Amino acid sequence: MAVKLTTDQVTVLEARLAALEAKLAEVQTPISAWDIDAAFVGQGGALKAGVGFVITKEADTGHLILTPSSGSSSGASLADADGDTQIQVEESADEDIIRFDAEGTEVMT
Repeated sequence: MAVKLTTDQVTVLEARLAALEAKLAEVQTPISAWDIDAAFVGQGGALKAGVGFVITKEADTGHLILTPSSGSSSGASLADADGDTQIQVEESADEDIIRFDAEGTEVMT
């Protein structure tokens, strides 16, 4: 199953990621220190986050598509090596909330 994000949702997500990165900088855990490939997806590009999912951007619509990859992760979260800093979706079924945690504490939704 793929999840499509509209251009407006991407803008909101980018703003929230920037706020999260600022918050993580306060606790000295920049996104670049995570054990993932962290970069925004370019036009028609792809970003593999761990092995759980692949994010691609449609060239014609600008939508981001989140698609499960062949790895063993569920694609429901993206976490650092010790799991206390993470981005989660769907803590419970059909919740439709993205959560950002730093050092084990939810810092933004």
